Amino acid sequence: MATVSKDTFPEIYWGNDSSTRVRFTPLTEVPPGTVTSCFVVAITPNGHIAISRPERGWGLPGGHVEAGESPEDCVRREANEECGITLGKLTVIGGWLAEKVKETEYNAKYPKRAYQLMYLAQIEAISDNYTPQHEILERKFIPIEDFPKYHHSFDSYESIYNYILRTIEGVDWFQS
Repeated sequence: MATVSKDTFPEIYWGNDSSTRVRFTPLTEVPPGTVTSCFVVAITPNGHIAISRPERGWGLPGGHVEAGESPEDCVRREANEECGITLGKLTVIGGWLAEKVKETEYNAKYPKRAYQLMYLAQIEAISDNYTPQHEILERKFIPIEDFPKYHHSFDSYESIYNYILRTIEGVDWFQS
């Protein structure tokens, strides 16, 4: 598993019962093992990012990998469903390693250890006929520097946001 930086990220716990330990890790490829979810930092040619809003609040588009679906197919499908966008080349930039501390009703359907991946992609097309669907209430395209104002849980996401900013600085097609 290749990593791209020596950044360290806080260990956090998910679930009302803190039953799943999670830590973000910089990556450059899909790691071995199970991938349960994928998210994307999807950037327009003018440097805005796509965000979507389910009930829990604003965040990056993404969701669960369906049976028989590759992580890449998952993130493309989720970006289209949640934001009406078509993605160009995908680059893995990191992911959350989630490990069960204890099995509970909250995490019973997930494996003991799995990844949730984060990709970076340029948006190739934005649908003019977008209608929010599934759990999504709306979408927006915002300057990346405005992301902290929107993210539903930015305090626990700030180190990842700073890593994203450093990562996209080196991307030749990105212009803010």
